[in-house]
Amino acid sequence: MKKYLLFIIILILGELNAQQTIRGNVVDLESKYPLPGVNVVVISDTTQLLGAATDMYGNFKIENVSYGRQELRITYLGYNTQYVTTIVNSAKEVVLNIKLEESSTMMDEVVISSSNGNDVKNEMQLSVHKFFR
Repeated sequence: MKKYLLFIIILILGELNAQQTIRGNVVDLESKYPLPGVNVVVISDTTQLLGAATDMYGNFKIENVSYGRQELRITYLGYNTQYVTTIVNSAKEVVLNIKLEESSTMMDEVVISSSNGNDVKNEMQLSVHKFFR
């Protein structure tokens, strides 16, 4: 009886500390090219900070992720932030293929103007101008 009780306790403790791996690939939505340096962070696990950056082929791997529903935040400069929810269990590691869409921002026009003053701002520029004339 003690053997069975010990076995059950070990099984329960193992399940409480159970962890798995999330891996995947991040590519551009239109061109399908891999995106290096994308930040992939597990935001649903508040007990520890987990995340990874993609390599030059767009691949990432996050280890020691707790079982259950996990939410990931995927961010990359020039692209829309994406949130992905997945379920992590003991059966196998989670494999994600993520496609990021480029973000565009409409901006106002930029106006560049100068004054018509004849003030010399740079004496060197004036001497070079006279030399080559």
